This record gives sequence, C-alpha cells and structure tokens, in this order.
Amino acid sequence: MNFQRILCPIDLSENSRQAIDLAAALVDAGRGGELVLLYVAIPDLPASSGFAIPSVNAAVDEERRKLETIRPSRSGIAVRHEVVRGEPAESICEFAQKENCDLIVMTTHGRTGLFRLLMGSVAEHVLRHAPCPVLNLRAGTEQPVTAAPV
Repeated sequence: MNFQRILCPIDLSENSRQAIDLAAALVDAGRGGELVLLYVAIPDLPASSGFAIPSVNAAVDEERRKLETIRPSRSGIAVRHEVVRGEPAESICEFAQKENCDLIVMTTHGRTGLFRLLMGSVAEHVLRHAPCPVLNLRAGTEQPVTAAPV
C-alpha cells in the first residue's frame, strides 16, 4: 500500500530519523506522492516572557537549516521540509489535518513508568488524536510497534 502524502515528524535526533526511510518507501512516488518532514520548534514567546527572543529565533532558524539537509536514502521521492512552532503532539495532529496527510510515520522512545506518566508521550497523543493512520516505530529498531486503525 502506498500513500500520497506521508507526514514524518522528527526532532532532529538520530532516533527520529529512523522513520524517514520507511516513510519514503511507503510514498507513492509514481503518482506524485510526497514525504513531509516536520519539525516542531519552541512556541513563539511573548516579549514579556523575559527570554532573549532574538536568540530563540536564531536557534529556530538553525534548526530549520538542519532540517533542510535531511533527505531519505531513497531518491526520486518528493520531500518537503516544514517547521511549525508549538506544542509537539498537538502541532503534529493539526498539521496532518490541515495538510490532508494520509499517514504519519514517527518513532517513539519507548519510555514507560514514572517518566512517561510525568512527561507524557508525544507518540501516544498523536496515535490517539491524529486525523489519519499512525505508524510508530520504537527507537533503535526498524519494526513498527503500534499502528492506529485505518
């Protein structure tokens, strides 16, 4: 099964990059499909927050440059790089809805216990709230661990 538009959210870590080649293999390149690599940066900060806004914006620009260098190993795939600012899980779901994505492919860190309870799970939130099927890969493997129903 191939898909027209696959969203692959990444956080620029090696773990998150593992999903890119799998996502690229699922894109229907013969019919103009595309792979969208999405990076969710820190939300816009109000001027009253006390943070050095120019340095935060410069950091986001640097992350954008890093994102734009990432490509799947499979050639012939249309790749689009997008950066949005916001809370990761919600931003991923909103982007998938807005862009009519057919599938989301992402890695999960596989955390459990107290850490997961306190920090939550971006992958779990996306799995529960995405407007399309989600394929989660456990970091460090190439095997899917969960898939939301189609």
